[in-house]
Amino acid sequence: MSFLQVIEKIGEELKRSTKELGYEQIEPEVSEPTVKVHGDISSRVCFDISKISKENPVAIAEKISSRIKLDFSEVEAKNGYINFKFNDKYIFDVIEEIRKKGHQYGIPAIENKNKKIIIEHTNSNPNKPIHMGILRNTILGDTLARVFRYVGYETIVLNYIDDSGAQVSDNILAITELGYLKEPIGERYDYYSGRIYAEVHEKIENDLQLRKKKYEIIKKIENGKNEVAQLARQFSERVVMDQLRTCWRVGAFFDLLNWESDIVKSGLLNVVLKELNEKGKLYVPKEGKNEKCTVLKLSDQEEFKNLEEPDEVLIRSDGTITYVGKDIAYAFWKISKPPIDFKYRPFVTQPNGKTLWTTDEEKGEPKTLNVNNADLAITLVDTRQEYPQKVVKTALTFITDKAKYAYRPFLYGIVAISGETAYKISGKKEYVSNKIVHMSGRKGLVVNAEDMLNELAKVARMESRKRNPNIREDLLESISNEIAVAAVRYFMLKTDLNNIIVFDIDEALRLNGDSGPRLQYTYARAYSIIEKAGKYDRGSINQKLIKKEIERELIKEISKFSFYVKETIKDLEPKYLARYAKNLADKFNLFYESCPILTEKEEIRNNRLIILESFLVVFEKVLDLLGIPVLQEM
Repeated sequence: MSFLQVIEKIGEELKRSTKELGYEQIEPEVSEPTVKVHGDISSRVCFDISKISKENPVAIAEKISSRIKLDFSEVEAKNGYINFKFNDKYIFDVIEEIRKKGHQYGIPAIENKNKKIIIEHTNSNPNKPIHMGILRNTILGDTLARVFRYVGYETIVLNYIDDSGAQVSDNILAITELGYLKEPIGERYDYYSGRIYAEVHEKIENDLQLRKKKYEIIKKIENGKNEVAQLARQFSERVVMDQLRTCWRVGAFFDLLNWESDIVKSGLLNVVLKELNEKGKLYVPKEGKNEKCTVLKLSDQEEFKNLEEPDEVLIRSDGTITYVGKDIAYAFWKISKPPIDFKYRPFVTQPNGKTLWTTDEEKGEPKTLNVNNADLAITLVDTRQEYPQKVVKTALTFITDKAKYAYRPFLYGIVAISGETAYKISGKKEYVSNKIVHMSGRKGLVVNAEDMLNELAKVARMESRKRNPNIREDLLESISNEIAVAAVRYFMLKTDLNNIIVFDIDEALRLNGDSGPRLQYTYARAYSIIEKAGKYDRGSINQKLIKKEIERELIKEISKFSFYVKETIKDLEPKYLARYAKNLADKFNLFYESCPILTEKEEIRNNRLIILESFLVVFEKVLDLLGIPVLQEM
């Protein structure tokens, strides 16, 4: 028994009752009421019926409620609403099902679990460390993947590597023409690469000869099978390995790396261009600024026709391919089974023991993996990429109707940092007075994820040492890092997707606030009681021994797990699970403060330990789906 099951059952009962009374045109809606007096679940279906039948909703509610008989809930008609209040049987069934199913409790029954889901996230350019903005992308994508897999979908996680673009070419030019070393000395490769790019980018842009050499490098990378292309791939792979280490640190793992240069080399783009051309969607202007370019026609589409320049260049006049052109080919591969596939090879064994594969048109093997042709392909991009993604999806719909429902851009707001946090990371006092500091590479303020995680771990380490002066050094190191991961993951997940996040170190670590470490502390607090309790009678829960309302409220909250899992998948909204974790922790902490356990009489003690054990089972799984490490002590 779960909240999701009963809300579905109540919906079915209302539908049956309204149909019997002749109200067939109404689809009853049920929800959790905001006012406690309305019970645990409520429906305003009588008001919807009243609009059509012109009857009094109070009278309709009396007629419908008299027909409903449920063994887990009382039914009440009140002021035109139909309210449902869970009884002792519901409480008993929730606990018994959790004890029977363990971590399998909460997996909602969802149709078509044989669907293949692709989730593409992170996608940091392979010429710098992952920064805090990209880290939000990683954490959102990883959380979605965890939830989809938990429910039972085949879920493939991709990381797209833009190795043939302008940024990588700047670094290769720096190494081949500007005297930079191929190997850094005493510096992570991703940090070294980022530093090179920051130092040479403006110099290249302001020098015509260097710019020409840069575009020659881009063409060589796209053509492949030359020394420049090989150097670019080696360079990018070194950077990507360091980026992956950052992802692994926060618990995010992948199935496949897709390299942009492989999209070009594979010939996949030619397949897409042929499809678009046959549909009459491509043209090559003979004059003007897009002369000799291959252009996607969008001016005849409703959502583009009023734009000043609606059509999109896919191939430039010099033969180089735009980002959008490559993205359309890649997106087509995700949701279809084109005649051309990539070649693949193993890339690295990840810390979770799983092999990470990579595309590789020169060293890979054909027909190795079956990872595309997804029923749903989710691509995580920040809101600034909304327009290019709209172009990609529109182009796909020209080729296949499947794109309308199978290709799903997932948009989220950018990340800024508080003034105090900017000061702690950069050491620049001028930031302290600012409420918000927007990160900018040009201004020299880009907060790398590793730097932020290290700072969070350092603060967590100091606080943990204060609380536990005798803690072992290795345990302190482990705990402080896991607190840092919890802090950053929860902060990135709890906010509305479209909102800008203003990351603040102190807020993220606050044990008495809305934070990941507070969730960890709640788990550790509950676990310590079970540890101290030792053996106890683990028979069935006795509802009559539930003396306080908070005990019932905690059990009801526990039962909502599957509901929020299903809502997260339905709306692609990880925030639902994050807010549920907070609500569940709040309910437990009220239970902890109001209901003594170890000092109570044996029968009440046992009853409360059973509730506590059920809480731990569900709460541990919620934290796992959020990617928050579980700590048994802090």
